[in-house]
Amino acid sequence: TRAIDAFKRIVQLSPRNAAAYSTLGFSYQETGDYKNAARSYEQAIKLGIKEPEIRYNLAFAYEQLGKKKEAIAAYEAYADLQPTVEVLVILADAYVREKNLAKAVSTYERLVSMDGRNPGFHRGLGRALFLRGDLDRAIDSYKRAIAHDREDYRFYLELAQCYEKKGLYEDALREYSYAYRLNPESVQAMEKIPAMRIKLLQLKHKI
Repeated sequence: TRAIDAFKRIVQLSPRNAAAYSTLGFSYQETGDYKNAARSYEQAIKLGIKEPEIRYNLAFAYEQLGKKKEAIAAYEAYADLQPTVEVLVILADAYVREKNLAKAVSTYERLVSMDGRNPGFHRGLGRALFLRGDLDRAIDSYKRAIAHDREDYRFYLELAQCYEKKGLYEDALREYSYAYRLNPESVQAMEKIPAMRIKLLQLKHKI
């Protein structure tokens, strides 16, 4: 495009022009050329550009290229400069996907401290704690999520999973039943209800 050609000429004439590299990167990004976008953003950062958005754009470009670790590092660099809710959510989800549960928990805790009325943040914290094996704290987080939104069946479903893992089958049955009432199309809830009843019968008869 004309914009790309123009800024390529600028960086050729002024190879230490960080702003030109950042704008070139954005121009490449607009055309879907994430490889050259990333290279341009990298050069802008190397030359000392300070704008946090350049690191965010670099992280996004890395994501499109499938460079997960590099994307996380760039998002972390952006969060150090500008810790917005948006980027912290991106990081928290990425930490869960990458099984970095300690960072996932600390990031969701930070999000909860920023907006304690957001049920999704409590749910995210609950999920990270569940995966980490901290079931009691996970249960507490899911209860807080439900306190802020009683209509999302997923909160009850995941709370039930915590109870089930603790062997509290009566509590699990109750929560799976709530989930099923809110969403009768939930196959997991539908299958878990009879499974929990069988578990309770087995305990009653000590099978």
